[in-house]
Amino acid sequence: MHYLRSTPVRRLWMRTFVALLAAVLMLALAAFLLYHDRTVPGVLGALIFLICFLAAFFTAITHSFTGDCPACGARQKHLGGIHRCDRCLAYGEVVNGEYRELAVDCVHRSPVFAARVNEQCFMPELCSACGSPSTRFQKLRIIRKHFAFDLAVPHCDLHTGGAYLATEHVKRENVWSEIPVVRVASYRFYCEYLKQNKLAGDTSKPPLPA
Repeated sequence: MHYLRSTPVRRLWMRTFVALLAAVLMLALAAFLLYHDRTVPGVLGALIFLICFLAAFFTAITHSFTGDCPACGARQKHLGGIHRCDRCLAYGEVVNGEYRELAVDCVHRSPVFAARVNEQCFMPELCSACGSPSTRFQKLRIIRKHFAFDLAVPHCDLHTGGAYLATEHVKRENVWSEIPVVRVASYRFYCEYLKQNKLAGDTSKPPLPA
């Protein structure tokens, strides 16, 4: 990963404590099932609790920070790993106690940069996997209860699988709804997609100094 500006982060101790408490509870339930129920359903239930334990422990250690977006200065909560700013939609990564803004040429090993899509969105002429000029399209499809559509995402001759369709949950007027997003591996593609579709967030506040 290449980085630009960075800001310090601090740990949210209450969130850390709650996540660790949940992890201990999941581990205790897994141990209880394994001790009292050695049947197939019991073992499967214990495995589910163990997975929940790992998720809660991972959240407590790596996703319990807060800090300011290095691109626009907006305060971010629940920071950890690769994170998208709630205001300007720029991505950064928490590394060694800092929230670091990603350079535009960053390419992740898997599609993680998520942007909203609709049936009339514009695609950059860039490969969604590496950011190079595109030469062809890969068709994707998503089907959910409230929507279904196809999307052709650009790729170069060397890459496939640079994007996939997924969903995110957003709250509108106190009601949670599911919306489609396209996740890509190339941050250059993601940034250009935001520009072409006028999705970039509020950047009226000047960015923090480098």
